Amino acid sequence: MVAEAANNQITLSETKSESMRDLIHSLDDASIVRILRFFSSGDTRGIETELSEELRHALQEEFAIILLPTPPSDAELARAALLVLAENPRMSERIKTIAGTAWHGMSGVDSAGIVVAALVVLQTRVRIERVQNGRWKFLIEKTAIGNPQFKALLEKLISYLP
Repeated sequence: MVAEAANNQITLSETKSESMRDLIHSLDDASIVRILRFFSSGDTRGIETELSEELRHALQEEFAIILLPTPPSDAELARAALLVLAENPRMSERIKTIAGTAWHGMSGVDSAGIVVAALVVLQTRVRIERVQNGRWKFLIEKTAIGNPQFKALLEKLISYLP
């Protein structure tokens, strides 16, 4: 009976994840960028918000990221970030709510804003710190390792800027 309940829970969870992925993939590019902007507009104290060349190289090396042949669009990067964020049930509900809301007065976001937003989302799974010797240290949430959405976000983020 316990095994059945566990299997039902997994099936229910997978179904919710699939419907959230479908929702995120169905949104137009402008909406997806605006939704990501919403999540990055809060307090960013203590969060790395600049993708310096040094941090970019450290992430690429740490996670064995290969640059994409062409940089992703703003919407592709935003979509990858929202897919990672949607894995958290609370964030998933907020994304659904925001996706169903009419947009009034919220304009697009520039490239720097997309990078900040993607870094904010990334740091829901990885704590990025600079250590005394000036190098970067990454403390990775166990569930992030091997997660295809997480890896896709890193690939797009690293490949985003020239």
